Amino acid sequence: MSLANIGESRIGERLVLLTLQGSQVITRLYDIKQYASEMCKLVYEEKPMESVIKYVVKKFPNWEYKHVPSSNHIKANAGDILKDIKMPIDMLRDLLDFKERTLELFNIIAAAQLEFDVTYNYDMCRLYMDILTLYCQVMFLLPRVQDVKVLLGVYHVCVESISGTVDTFIPRIANIVQGHEQNMFKRLHEDMNIFHRPIIQCVTSAGPVMMRRLISAEQMQNQNTFNLFNNPNSMRKATQYNLPAVEFINIDAFVKWTMFGFFCCTGTFVMNDDAMALVRMILTDQYCLTLFRDEVLPIGPALEGAVKAAKVPKLEKAFAESLTAAITTSPATHKGRRDFLRGTLKEWYHLISDKPGLLGPKAPLVLQMLSMTKDEVLWLCRHQDAPIPKQAKGKVHAEDFQDPHLAELLFYHMEMMLLIKKHPNMIRRYYCDFLINYDKENIIAQRNQLGNEGDEHGCVESMLASLNNLSSTRPNFEDMDYKPPSLAAIRLDWIRTQIFTSQNPLGNPLRKAPQFCIALHNTTFHTNMVDKLLPTIDEISDLGMLVSYHTVLDRAFQDSLGESQGSRFSIAIPYICAQFCGENLRYCPEELAFIGAYSVKLVNSYLEQIADTLGKRVLNLAEDFITMNAALLPHNALLLADSKGKRIKSEAKKKGKEAEIFDQPGLESYRVRREALSKSDEKLYGIMDLCYALNLLTSLDVWKHTFVPREYAIQPLQAAFMVLIFAQLELPVVPRDKDVPEVRRPTVLLNAIKGILNMLRMIENFLNIDVVRIFNAVLLQHAQDMEINSQPTICHVYSSWYNTVLMKRICAGTGCFATNRHCFVSRGKEVFQAEMYTDPTELKALCELVGAYGIRHIGDECIDLIVSQVNEIKKLLITNKDLLHNIRGNSDKIEVCCDWIKKLNGTEELLQRLTIVGTILNFRKLLFSAMKEVLNKRVPFVMNSVIDFKEHYSGSDKALEQLDYLAITAGLECIVDPKLKSALVTQCDVNQQDYLLWCLMLIFVGVGLPTLASNDQSQYQPSLAGYENNIHCISTAVNQLSAAIFTIIGYCTIQERMHEFLAVATAHLLRLGQENEKDARHRDSIYILLHRFVEESPFLTMNLLETCFPYIVLRNSYNIAYKPKKEKKRREEESTY
Repeated sequence: MSLANIGESRIGERLVLLTLQGSQVITRLYDIKQYASEMCKLVYEEKPMESVIKYVVKKFPNWEYKHVPSSNHIKANAGDILKDIKMPIDMLRDLLDFKERTLELFNIIAAAQLEFDVTYNYDMCRLYMDILTLYCQVMFLLPRVQDVKVLLGVYHVCVESISGTVDTFIPRIANIVQGHEQNMFKRLHEDMNIFHRPIIQCVTSAGPVMMRRLISAEQMQNQNTFNLFNNPNSMRKATQYNLPAVEFINIDAFVKWTMFGFFCCTGTFVMNDDAMALVRMILTDQYCLTLFRDEVLPIGPALEGAVKAAKVPKLEKAFAESLTAAITTSPATHKGRRDFLRGTLKEWYHLISDKPGLLGPKAPLVLQMLSMTKDEVLWLCRHQDAPIPKQAKGKVHAEDFQDPHLAELLFYHMEMMLLIKKHPNMIRRYYCDFLINYDKENIIAQRNQLGNEGDEHGCVESMLASLNNLSSTRPNFEDMDYKPPSLAAIRLDWIRTQIFTSQNPLGNPLRKAPQFCIALHNTTFHTNMVDKLLPTIDEISDLGMLVSYHTVLDRAFQDSLGESQGSRFSIAIPYICAQFCGENLRYCPEELAFIGAYSVKLVNSYLEQIADTLGKRVLNLAEDFITMNAALLPHNALLLADSKGKRIKSEAKKKGKEAEIFDQPGLESYRVRREALSKSDEKLYGIMDLCYALNLLTSLDVWKHTFVPREYAIQPLQAAFMVLIFAQLELPVVPRDKDVPEVRRPTVLLNAIKGILNMLRMIENFLNIDVVRIFNAVLLQHAQDMEINSQPTICHVYSSWYNTVLMKRICAGTGCFATNRHCFVSRGKEVFQAEMYTDPTELKALCELVGAYGIRHIGDECIDLIVSQVNEIKKLLITNKDLLHNIRGNSDKIEVCCDWIKKLNGTEELLQRLTIVGTILNFRKLLFSAMKEVLNKRVPFVMNSVIDFKEHYSGSDKALEQLDYLAITAGLECIVDPKLKSALVTQCDVNQQDYLLWCLMLIFVGVGLPTLASNDQSQYQPSLAGYENNIHCISTAVNQLSAAIFTIIGYCTIQERMHEFLAVATAHLLRLGQENEKDARHRDSIYILLHRFVEESPFLTMNLLETCFPYIVLRNSYNIAYKPKKEKKRREEESTY
């Protein structure tokens, strides 16, 4: 064939187009193998079609429509079935077309007697061998697709049922399927019988490249491969190769060239020593080939079939020795390469991340590393679960097929790709300047070596014109959205030049112009770096084909999470899963939905596992933080001091035990060496690695979904925070007969939670999330009275304990309210100490724990307890209504009233219930007082606004009532408690009868106060500013109940009723001076109680008290109460004498 005919045949263009067609055919063929049953539901899911499928498979390819079962169903639904199977049938037509076009093009090339040599016409060789590889892959994969027979048979009978004729396409494709199924290698030999020469030339010319690429890690280290630091002066110099594309191509492509060439030209290969040396070298390196994704071709059986079909002398012994080396020594060699690449990639990543400008001159080295990494990962994936060939004899070391550090290798591979994609315009600008300022001049200087005649001269001129056009336009790479001009014309002209010079009868002119070839090879690479940078990076280093090796990825992921110091590498696995949708999906969009949904599922699963592991490690570390925070609690200071003293040591020595020594807080921070890590340090580093993994990628786009990895950490951290709080709420199980508290002190729990919060704030330094959002989400739930995961919240626990356990014990007489200490205190030598739970510090801690919502709920629970007591008080009033009415009407006749007072039922019960109500109200007052202090500290400006509103706002009654609700919630005192008022509405009817009944309550209290003087526990205690039996709480109860009740009823002013109460109470208390000493021994204390009524009431004044009660009596009572006990005892004896 002449040069003119070569130009007319468009060999270069056809090579490029056939490569694309072959990629599309094998992708769609694999798709049919995987998803045929889902694509063709009318064929596989209809009941009548089962018998049809069995028939067409059994009789393949000799079908007769009259013998087809269920022919009526076929005839009735033939049109719908043909529509259903149209897509796979069209693919099979494309397969047949691809085979015919491939053989046609190979015949043209063979007729032209083109000379192939990777060194000089690499692009032509690569395209030719890629087409051969795709052709063989399709033919090897076709017999594995069992659905092909079904689809062809169903298509045949449907077409015949409609038209009565047979589609000529069916016999041709059926012949291919049947022939390759029966004797694959014989068919390959027949198809490629006249193409041995170009195949052998391509394979043998690529031999030196393969030998250079298949060296061990030790050899790469000795040759200083990728070692920039060995010669720092060359760091900024551009790295150039004689044939750069060969350095970047995956070694798997060369392996397929050689092995598929051997399968097609077995006889010729056997007679060529160089070719056989390459075959044996490959056999010592691997024992299976990748057909497509996870479809693997075992080399051992394929070799036997090829040798048998070619009828050449037996080579089993030589092949067996090579395969034995493949299973014994090759795994260790590849493991060493992965270790070498892992360390090298790590060094390069740290260097380039610090100096990204090196990506320009050192891009070839970076691409070469990425290509080799991809080769090693794919080798491991292919061989990890592949069956061992029968010909191989030797011990298999399973540990060499396992790589616990695979995730680290993938991580640095990912990081290098991200660095390149982060600075694409910088690389484009560098190589654009290279093309304009160096490559163009270099081509002009070297083109004379090629000559000035022929079509190749025109191609060179066209390339120079394209470079001149690029020089004149000067692309603007400063704009991040700028799209660089296409330079595909330069690459295509170089392919044409290779083809034109390959048929020269006097020899390939390119052999005489090696410098010109080097210049054009480098120019082609530089054009790829300008207009095809990202596609080139993906082609060289993309690991999307691992979609079919999810078990390998899962194993690597679990290995990385299992190591605390390797957890940061786990993010590489979901990143690779995100690339699945880009793997050849442009050739088969139909599988996008399947692979896309699968990718989303995997990415979501892996990110959840990383976040869950973070939550578990946070749980482990939190225990250390809680322990360290607890060591700083005040009560531990005494233990620390005692543990160092002689007393504890001597006592322990007497008992024959070792004294317990408490470590001083802060000792955990001491280090003997900087490298020494404590257990807490190791836990912290593990958390830092996971945070780094989740924080590395801002977002991850996967098939119409956008994942934000760091957001996955929020839910596990919330769950961990919740678990830690529940753990702190729990106390060790103790016998019920022991009087011990059932909950932790609020300060202890708050201290533990602060330790957890400090740890989470520390995590915020490593992970870009809003930790406050976690605090609010969890603590706000604990401010509600409910259950979370069948466990009580903080609010529920403390509300139940304070309103039931604590109040029950206080009301039972085990404690009393100390006014001057603003807390409840225990009496005697009780194990349970109420002041440890009710002092201002503890209540402030409780307010910080449960917040305003929780305090409001605890206050509401207190109001419910008060309402139940008021209901019982009302029953007592109804029982004594007549007597109290008589007493009220004759309040000035003390002697007459005495008889009626003695007839009253439940006086002690009334006072006891009022004491309980007062105790609860005082506790509620302490609670809201603590809340006020906390709010003043946290939100002072808000509190100032609330106080200003309360003091100065004057509006409608409804607005004032709402303002009172706001004030009481903020801890401010109100004359009428709105909460208590709304709760007592059900107990108070707005009528005259109910009004009179509640007026009698004040009379009942007033005549009942003198009875308290005979109780020994009614003695006033100056140290408590109260009474041991809490009768000082009666004043609180009477004042607040009367204010709320009479506000509800509204028949009179509260002042009038309180004046009436004061008159009745003073009149009967003054009678105590006339009683015998036994019944009135504590009358002074009761006088002080009367003074407390006036002090706490906003409706009574001291001036009013003095009008009905002598102040000197009150003053003497205080003098007696505050005198020392000895003086009091002496005075009592003198009085008795």
